[in-house]
Amino acid sequence: MSNLPEAEVVETLNDHAAFTARRKTGNEGTIFASGDFLYRIFPTAQRVFFIKIGAGTDQSIALLFGVLGVAIHKMRTKGKATAETQARLSSFQGQRPALLLSQDPANHVLQRQQVNNPVIEPPSMWTGGKFGKWIFRDEKKKKRIFFFEDVENFQSAVECLRAAFGEELVVRAQYDPVKNKIVKT
Repeated sequence: MSNLPEAEVVETLNDHAAFTARRKTGNEGTIFASGDFLYRIFPTAQRVFFIKIGAGTDQSIALLFGVLGVAIHKMRTKGKATAETQARLSSFQGQRPALLLSQDPANHVLQRQQVNNPVIEPPSMWTGGKFGKWIFRDEKKKKRIFFFEDVENFQSAVECLRAAFGEELVVRAQYDPVKNKIVKT
C-alpha cells in the first residue's frame, strides 16, 4: 500500500486524462509573442498540472532570415521536433505529475480554485489557434491562453476539462466531422 495521501494516489499520470496545448507568452497569440511553449496539461479535481514538453519557434532565425528562413528551418526540423516531443511524452508514462514539476523551471501547477472562468473557444482569424483555444484567468486575474495543436487534443481537452470543471467550463466550439475542422457552436 502506498503512504501517499489519497488525492496524490488519484493524481497519477493518466495520458488519457491529459491534452497538449501551446502557450504563447508576451502579446498572447500574436506573431510578436516572446515565448512559445508546448505543454502537456493534466487537469484533476484538485489541481491542474502544466508540464513543458517543448519550445516553439526559434525567433532568432526569423530575425536573421525572415519568413523564408523560418519556412526552411521548419521544413528541416519538423520531423525531429515531432520525434523529440513523442519521446518526451513517452518518458512521462506512469509518473505522477508532482514528480515531473522539478524537471523544468517552466513546469507548474495551479490549484483548481486558481483557474477561473475556463472557456474553450473556436479558432480565430485574429488571434490564431487553428484548432481552438482554452482561455482562463488565474488567481491574479491574468488571462492565460492555450492553443490546441490538432483535433485530437481539442477533443481530449473538452473531455478532460469537463471532467475537472463540470458546469463551470464554457464550451463555444465543437468538432465538425463533415467539414473536418473546429467550428463555433
